[in-house]
Amino acid sequence: MTVLVATTLLVSGCHAADPHRPPGITADQSTLLDRAEQFLIRDCMRRHGFAYTVVPRATQPRYRDFPYVVDDPGWARAHGYGTDLLRRRDAAARAEPNTRRWDRMPESTRAAALFALNGMPGARTDLTAVLPSGVTTRRSATSCTSQAERRLYDDLPTWYRATRVTENLAPVRIRLVADDARFRRAVARWGRCMADAGHDYDTPALARAAVLSAVPPMPRRREVALAVTEATCAGQTGLSGTARRLDRQYARTVDGRYATAIADRKRLQRTAIPRAQAVVLAR
Repeated sequence: MTVLVATTLLVSGCHAADPHRPPGITADQSTLLDRAEQFLIRDCMRRHGFAYTVVPRATQPRYRDFPYVVDDPGWARAHGYGTDLLRRRDAAARAEPNTRRWDRMPESTRAAALFALNGMPGARTDLTAVLPSGVTTRRSATSCTSQAERRLYDDLPTWYRATRVTENLAPVRIRLVADDARFRRAVARWGRCMADAGHDYDTPALARAAVLSAVPPMPRRREVALAVTEATCAGQTGLSGTARRLDRQYARTVDGRYATAIADRKRLQRTAIPRAQAVVLAR
């Protein structure tokens, strides 16, 4: 049996903290760094002749992560599989001031604005990082985004590598959990529980896919009932507890494997705090 995983659902508020890794900075410091970067990007875009609106991070949609199974019955009763929050996310994305501005631009002007913001990889000076998957990712070192990060973090190549690697560690951990025989046995028990309740889904990912791909959309009451049953079965069969234990176990494995990137990111974040404070205070 192929076990499919990864159920990332939307919620309002902040990103859930990674329980496996001591935070390098506080939530307030993270917000400070983000705000300073936004100011620096705005200033750079203005130098290129483009308006740019600093958008507070708190107004942007955030995610709740159910990487293995929806296991919170209360959340399931409120949001089902999160289709209500997906609609809110899409509406927020359409209303984002920079997106709206770019959408109103002539095509050539929009292309120039996005080039100023992101650059175009292909130069010898490009930033590069090898992801845990083995894929090499690149970004222009001269874009407004890169210039802002260089001002804050100083060592831009190391910052780019560290962020790209650490932002892609979750799939590594999730795959290790999914391949573990203990997880597979728990998923099989979960599938039997779901079948007993009248839902023929072998894995949580298949249940979620049935909801998110339904055309027309699954009725709200049916979506919520399915999500609540999924969460109830996750608790009754031990899938939730098994997933949490294995997740912690493999997090230690993955964090050890990529300890240098994790340490580099935390170090550069900490040293960027005074620079970020200066940027924000100057505005």
